[in-house]
Amino acid sequence: MPKGKIFDEQIIIEFANKLNNAANKKEKGKAIEWFIEMTGISKSSVHRVIKKIQKNEPLMNIANAKQTRKRRKSDLELAQEKKDVLALAALKSIQGADKKKIPTTRVIKIGEKMGLVEKGKYTRSTLDRKFEEHKVNDRHMRNSTVARRLSARYPGHVLAIDFTPLDRYYLTIDHKIKPYYIKDGDKHLDDILRRERLTKIWLGFAVDMFSKALLVMPYASLPKGENSKNSGENAEDTLSFLKFCCLPKSNTISPVDDYPPPLLDCPIEGQPTILYTDKGSATGKSKLINNICNNLGIKVVTHASGNPRAKLVESYISSFKRSCEVLALPEHFKGDINYLIHFCQSWANSQNIDNGAYDKWREGVKDKPIIRLTEQNFKDAAVTKIERVINAWGCISIDNKEFFVTEDEQWTKKKVQVYRSYSRDAKTEYKVMLDKKIVPCIEALPADDFENIKSYKKSEGQKNREEIKVLRGDVRRKLIYDDMLPEPINTKIRHLPNKFITKEVHTPLISDKFVSVNSAMGWILTQNKLFLDDMPEHEADGLKTMLQMELDTTGHIEGNTVIKYSNILATKYRKENRKNVN
Repeated sequence: MPKGKIFDEQIIIEFANKLNNAANKKEKGKAIEWFIEMTGISKSSVHRVIKKIQKNEPLMNIANAKQTRKRRKSDLELAQEKKDVLALAALKSIQGADKKKIPTTRVIKIGEKMGLVEKGKYTRSTLDRKFEEHKVNDRHMRNSTVARRLSARYPGHVLAIDFTPLDRYYLTIDHKIKPYYIKDGDKHLDDILRRERLTKIWLGFAVDMFSKALLVMPYASLPKGENSKNSGENAEDTLSFLKFCCLPKSNTISPVDDYPPPLLDCPIEGQPTILYTDKGSATGKSKLINNICNNLGIKVVTHASGNPRAKLVESYISSFKRSCEVLALPEHFKGDINYLIHFCQSWANSQNIDNGAYDKWREGVKDKPIIRLTEQNFKDAAVTKIERVINAWGCISIDNKEFFVTEDEQWTKKKVQVYRSYSRDAKTEYKVMLDKKIVPCIEALPADDFENIKSYKKSEGQKNREEIKVLRGDVRRKLIYDDMLPEPINTKIRHLPNKFITKEVHTPLISDKFVSVNSAMGWILTQNKLFLDDMPEHEADGLKTMLQMELDTTGHIEGNTVIKYSNILATKYRKENRKNVN
């Protein structure tokens, strides 16, 4: 149905120029966005205009033509389109889902040669949009399942931890604190520290995401590995910090003898349900930490650096550095790291009291008691637990009971590590590690009534990807060697031979005859080491006239004639050179 939309001719001309001058996809996309903003039409209408421009239709006709509404595709056409797209997606990933993909342009050509799609039906941009629409492009192939937003419902539900280096203070070789001022962002920091024999001091931060209570502990250690040059986050310090966060603090002693324990009244303790940490940190990478957490029933969830979910702990770190770390003076620490520990714990404790974090924690544990941990629990957690094999029902068997684990068939008949933990209502829980993720085990064997058989629900994208797996085999069986070759050259087309000029190399041995004036002139000039420009114009014209007369008379130029003219030139220029010398 006509919409009556007529474009301004100048806009069409400018749009065509922007498309022609676009150096890449990004610039082309900006041109399309500009055209949409100027005209107010849909993106599909823009692509129809682009096709007309690419077909070299007059821009005046494109501007004055009324835009028509795009015809809706029938269900049969949509089904055929989906079949085409999935078949071409299977061809694109013919090397494997996780391997490099064939370029879309070549996929179209090969698909047309194989008869998978009609010739000329799809362009590269159209097919890429269809891949995106059906969720089968590279990005969707690589996508994992949708993540759920992390929230804390009770004290100890989520404990977020992170480590950051302390500014201005370093540890000396005799374990004393020394202030050393280094410009921020100095690329030679590690070299300076090695030269001065100093070690970085790291601050471990932990935030309970329910009460927003903050715990801080400084750590300073030497490089752990044989070839390590710099100290940093390591599994030993991380485990020590995790114990500090989880163990009771009412019986702790003060780091400094002259002051009371800063955390004497700190209620933060117990087993967290989730430990939230940086993927690249010692917690995220360490097998020791992950095994201990798994055995304790703590789920380790990692995030990439800069993830929005980690902003809470990062904001606490920034706040502590701005408000508390700047108060640290070197003369107050007396060179002893215990004063730094006391200083950090005192300020963290003060902040928790001021913002009501301790009160919120105490109020929360009334309905959800904590699971108290001991030093012995951490020792026991370091012991490897039981192993079980996942059967064809996706279950494991423990003490003659079936526990459902997963519906993913890739884990059937695979041996997995099983971890035992206890819920807050004292019930035994089992969890397994699948693909670096903790999966809870559900007690009961899934079963369906014969009159109401159900299967696990699959997403549309998963259905399409499974169909691609089937189509990939069909495509591969149909694929022949000729389909993978470039387009054959049209042998009926013949081109004229290349234009050329024969190369003539001068030789003192003159030929008997010359068939052209240029060849005779060339021999004379080369023999006398002259260029045509070296001769006066009237002499050159006279010589050419004489040679041309002989050529017209006899059909060739005698070699003796050429030698005679060459000797005349040689005598003439020899005399002129003598006059110039005298």
